Amino acid sequence: MSLAERYIKATSSSHLKVEPEPGDVDQIIAAGKANHLGHLLLRCQREFDATRFDLARADNATSRALVMMGMRSVTPAYLALQRHAMTRVARRNLDLSGEEVADIAGNALDVWLDQRCNTCNGTKETGVYGGPRAICVKCRGSGIRRRVFPSKTSAQLTLGEWLIAEAERMVADAMQEARRWRPAIDRAKGAIEDGLR
Repeated sequence: MSLAERYIKATSSSHLKVEPEPGDVDQIIAAGKANHLGHLLLRCQREFDATRFDLARADNATSRALVMMGMRSVTPAYLALQRHAMTRVARRNLDLSGEEVADIAGNALDVWLDQRCNTCNGTKETGVYGGPRAICVKCRGSGIRRRVFPSKTSAQLTLGEWLIAEAERMVADAMQEARRWRPAIDRAKGAIEDGLR
């Protein structure tokens, strides 16, 4: 089981007692020491996966937005990603308004969370069961959602692509930090256990 899978399992666990043997709570402790935005994005991804059924039933952008707004971790992750984007815009001296950056951050978060094509659900084909099948026109048979931002300028498109790449990097960094903290947590638990004997 990957570290991300263990973390996702731990956040759903009802057994969060610290024990001598590594358990679910250790994953959460280690993640708490990790990159803040990466941690927020991991939590958001977990919550998104739990609402995937409701999102599949959402027939338009408004109903999809309503389902996503019901997720507790979306707003903090969105705001943190927006602040990160604003920092990038200021450092690069890009000519983008706060409203444009907010729209791009929201779209980037949506695309990062759900990378499967909305038309074929990642199957790469469209058509009915038992009927003729055709390559999905929307994703061009890749099964991956096209990264389309409502952009008018190359700066907007570049910022959107950069935010998605940053989300991937930050989640990877958060997982790496959690791996680094794991031995320290185990040592601390061992010292506590030795002190109780």
